[in-house]
Amino acid sequence: HVNTAVFEDRAERFILALLFHQGQLVRIDRAKSASLQEAEVLLDGLARPHGLERTGDGWILCSSASCELIFLDSYFQVKKRVRLDGGWLQDCTMLSNGGVLLNDVDNHALIEVSGGDCRVVRKWVYPKEWRIDEIMEVPHELGRAILVE
Repeated sequence: HVNTAVFEDRAERFILALLFHQGQLVRIDRAKSASLQEAEVLLDGLARPHGLERTGDGWILCSSASCELIFLDSYFQVKKRVRLDGGWLQDCTMLSNGGVLLNDVDNHALIEVSGGDCRVVRKWVYPKEWRIDEIMEVPHELGRAILVE
């Protein structure tokens, strides 16, 4: 069960994938022939990971079942693990203000944490009937254009 698959590099040689059941972040080298393909495990021991995203100086992801936000450097070494009070973190995304937005699906809430100390800045509760999977920040200019129309 692959939750996220993104290119690591602009040349699109390496694919990064989060493996749900294995609890791993792996790298696949597309330049290798099929007979030589073997995913390189970059990070192990994750609890049902989701939401791998590039940041200015590395990567972020959610260890969903353990309700952790994990910050990685550009070499995929753990810089910081932040345990949050909540349920299942389905997704995370960097915000233009330096914070991180998280989706806690068990508690039907979007949670914004600050970029530095990861303290909760805001929390929006959404209706229990909603099922939000992936989140992203809409660029300010685009949001304004949508409101005008």
